Amino acid sequence: VGFKLNEKLTETMGYQISMVLCQYETLRSYLFSLVSVGNGDQHMLLKLLSTVSITMGFNTLICILFDTIQLSTLHVRIISAVFQHIYCVQLTTVSSLWKLFRGKKVNILRNRTDTLEHVDFMQLLLGMLLFT
Repeated sequence: VGFKLNEKLTETMGYQISMVLCQYETLRSYLFSLVSVGNGDQHMLLKLLSTVSITMGFNTLICILFDTIQLSTLHVRIISAVFQHIYCVQLTTVSSLWKLFRGKKVNILRNRTDTLEHVDFMQLLLGMLLFT
């Protein structure tokens, strides 16, 4: 019981995820070096944020914190978008093969599914082999 992935696919996806994480770590370390949050600089950063919230309002502080959270979860959103795209492509492919197996096709111009009257046997055989 379970889902067994293709070893090459798993290896490629793992490599791509590690590359995204490596690039994100490089970006994060560069941004932290610009802010230079180090040994005694936390108090300076806290004073800066409190000064910004006093002079520009509490909403500005909330916006800065929200943007910080968005930047800190950027890698998760990128990986999620890539997996979502892969899933949509696979779902579309399986849907097209299932319709081919049933003798139907998608009419893009009229946005509907039509039946095929003249189904090529080789096309149907190829669709069945790809689907199974």
